[in-house]
Amino acid sequence: MSEDLSQPLLGQPSFTDDTDKTLLAAPRNVSTKRIFVAATRMNEGKTTVCLGLFGALRSVSSSVGFIKPIGQRFIEVQGAKIDEDSLLLDSIFHVEVPIEAMSPVAVDSSFTRRYLVNPKKNLPLLVDRMCRAFDRASFHKDYIIVEGTGHAGVGSAQAQAAIENQAAIFRQALELGLWAAGGRDS
Repeated sequence: MSEDLSQPLLGQPSFTDDTDKTLLAAPRNVSTKRIFVAATRMNEGKTTVCLGLFGALRSVSSSVGFIKPIGQRFIEVQGAKIDEDSLLLDSIFHVEVPIEAMSPVAVDSSFTRRYLVNPKKNLPLLVDRMCRAFDRASFHKDYIIVEGTGHAGVGSAQAQAAIENQAAIFRQALELGLWAAGGRDS
């Protein structure tokens, strides 16, 4: 049995009103300064870098947001699958953004199979979900930190979704790009 990816995950809003049927290919927010933290593998220190950056940015602005568009290690919170890194950052800094906007897509064990049922339909729906979550997480923020997924190559669907997501979110020029290296598995 496959889940219809057009429906929000249980307990997770779609970040739009019922009259907005347009599928987004890029976020509408073009004013918030973006900081993208990425690496080529899991456990390279991305979350540690994000925590440090968030704390440093908070010392110059109270309007800082965070999003991890694709999460692979998640915890169920009130029926929603929330990435553990988003939960950690929110528990420390109280980001004041709906946690679902900070973690819009959780890759569980059946994600690839469900995605591959109809990738041409599902990819635009996933990109739309991530774009709307980005817009919500960055709403009225001076900066937003975007933590990339650490291991997009688990399956072709995750890799394609991660690539499309990153292209959509960062179609506009990045203010700053950071690569974390030297994690616990190095």
